Amino acid sequence: ADLLSLELFDRGLQTASVTLSVGYTRKSSLPHSGGTQRLAAPSNSQREIVAAVSRLYLSITDKNTPVRRVNLCFNNVEEEGVSQLDFFTDYSKSEAAERSKEAGYQREKQKQKAVIAIRKKFGGNAIIRGMSLEDGATAIDRNEQIGGHKA
Repeated sequence: ADLLSLELFDRGLQTASVTLSVGYTRKSSLPHSGGTQRLAAPSNSQREIVAAVSRLYLSITDKNTPVRRVNLCFNNVEEEGVSQLDFFTDYSKSEAAERSKEAGYQREKQKQKAVIAIRKKFGGNAIIRGMSLEDGATAIDRNEQIGGHKA
């Protein structure tokens, strides 16, 4: 979810909801599970998207069954700053709340811009999470691939 939300931010897009599908090992008799989590408002905030995906994962998965496959989709993707207006919302109140919320996200947006700039200049493995260094982690290998194939 981290890398996808960075890509969403880099492209100037935002999402209104995320869909997660989890498939279990072949030894399991459980069918795959899935669900969708709507965001409070369309966003490309890494913090909001990762929190929504984490909540969704915890609510739909069986904690005692090994996971084989995870699919993540962003739904209702639109350009950042574009929103649908309606007759029932008092926009004078929501505008003030939006300004205060935006001030809180400025620091996160600056961090996302810096991470994207470093990754573009030095490659996908220039900044990684510590868990990507653990045994069995695949992020470093995936960053070196081109179209899913070894470069």
